[in-house]
Amino acid sequence: MQIDQNTIVSAIVVVGWIFSLCFHEYGHGLAAYLGGDKSIKEKGYLSFNPFVYTNVGLSIVLPAVVVLLGGIGLPGAAVMVNSASLRGRVWESIVALAGPLFSLIFTVALIWFIRSTPPIPDEWLAGASYLAVLEILVLIFNLLPVPGLDGYGIFEPFLPKPIQDKLIKFQRFGILLLMVVLWTVPWANSLLWESAF
Repeated sequence: MQIDQNTIVSAIVVVGWIFSLCFHEYGHGLAAYLGGDKSIKEKGYLSFNPFVYTNVGLSIVLPAVVVLLGGIGLPGAAVMVNSASLRGRVWESIVALAGPLFSLIFTVALIWFIRSTPPIPDEWLAGASYLAVLEILVLIFNLLPVPGLDGYGIFEPFLPKPIQDKLIKFQRFGILLLMVVLWTVPWANSLLWESAF
């Protein structure tokens, strides 16, 4: 039985995407553990098992479905970090930065695979290439300084407490607002995709 080429491309993208999400969250978890939150290990976050996350549906399944439909599959909150256990604001910032850093490592490895591997079937090349573009796109998106994204989390610990308190209410809606902008403002959507390409 021969598998359709589109099915192979879709499978590569979805499986690769799920692994990249696990790798991203592992980065957050590892940084939190090194920064002083030892509960991370007890919660099982120092693994690549997608089922240990706080919400498998929002963190893994929904993003994978969105990617399959051609969209940007942003994960929901997955690693629950006890910030009070971390050794200061610098480690809070490092924890936020670690996820995108691990995503960057995954993307660089993926691009290296695409460029250095001997000729591979077209469907494998198409799947890996599209996955690389998605990874870059989400990396750019995730580093925007918008509440709810890692880009904001990197500098949030250094903001005055009153400003943190005011912005915390927008963390639930920051990503949604940004997604609405991307859906309704064509030039913003084009800028993001063109930057990734």
